Amino acid sequence: MKKTILFIFSVFLSGVVHAQSAPVSPELSAVLPQTAPTATGAEQHVSALNASSLSDEARRELIREAADKKEWTRAFELILPLALKGDYQAQANLGILYARGQGVPQDFEKAYWWFSEAAEKGSIKAINNLAVFYLQGHGVKQDIRHSITLFEKTANSGSLDAMLVLGQIYENELNQMTQAFKWYKKAAEAGNHDAQFRLAVMYENGEGTKKNKKQAVYWYQKVSVQQNELAALAQERLSRLQ
Repeated sequence: MKKTILFIFSVFLSGVVHAQSAPVSPELSAVLPQTAPTATGAEQHVSALNASSLSDEARRELIREAADKKEWTRAFELILPLALKGDYQAQANLGILYARGQGVPQDFEKAYWWFSEAAEKGSIKAINNLAVFYLQGHGVKQDIRHSITLFEKTANSGSLDAMLVLGQIYENELNQMTQAFKWYKKAAEAGNHDAQFRLAVMYENGEGTKKNKKQAVYWYQKVSVQQNELAALAQERLSRLQ
């Protein structure tokens, strides 16, 4: 692979309170595992803790605090009871902990299972992470086409992460620049700054579309006023075009 696409994992806990959801189609449900992996001693210990002493909202607040402090073992202990109760946001975040090996030994099989549980309930974050697993072959056989199918599902439901990754897959994995341009444009128009920069480059160089200096300048200007690392690069390219 030319580039590693793992940034979806970095949105840990972004959906603890407000998570996007989308219906899961039959073809997704058909690939999800039905049997949970065997619980570890740590899981059995945590699941045995008295969860009634905390309300779900109080638990979520403690999870946020633990994540802010990068106290991943504590986060795991707090998340697991919610996940076992069927909270799909907690299930998706638990999958991320297992995938990254934070607060618990890295285990792609368990990450896949928890993502699958959350995906069945419509978690866009979980479906995106399953798509990453199929893209990179984590715990499953690599299947880029199935990865694309999953990302398209969430992209069509409004996931900017999925739109951007689809652009990256078509550009870096399949060398299908017209399709890459299509998804970068969707993400750029929806406000993703990484996609806006890449779209400007494509307009500047005529990649996946005709060269269009006016459009390149427009998108570089969009990026140049942001407070991120791409702003300086956008300004540098603008200075060459204007």
